Amino acid sequence: MGSYTHAQSIYNKREKIKGLICLEMTGYFTTEEKSQNYSLNVMQLFYPSVGDFMAVAGNLRSHSLVDEVARYLKVTSLGVEKLKAPALLPGVGFLDYRNYWHFGI
Repeated sequence: MGSYTHAQSIYNKREKIKGLICLEMTGYFTTEEKSQNYSLNVMQLFYPSVGDFMAVAGNLRSHSLVDEVARYLKVTSLGVEKLKAPALLPGVGFLDYRNYWHFGI
């Protein structure tokens, strides 16, 4: 996986990286009711059921970066949702950023 190789090279070079912004699912937008699904049903109580928002997700270690990115995105007309959760939560660690988390980035 390319993201693993990249994260490993950053780690091996001991580069100082504040964080990673991984643009997953960009371009997906719908106003259709119940178009947004979550890996845990309980999340439906806290997050929108329509896929018309931007999500900023991060592990617990990156909570300040999640807040910072979400603050900048709020200038758009789209809604912005935040999730700060452990990588063990189903669905949180499924995407490319998990490889960076593995190396402490």
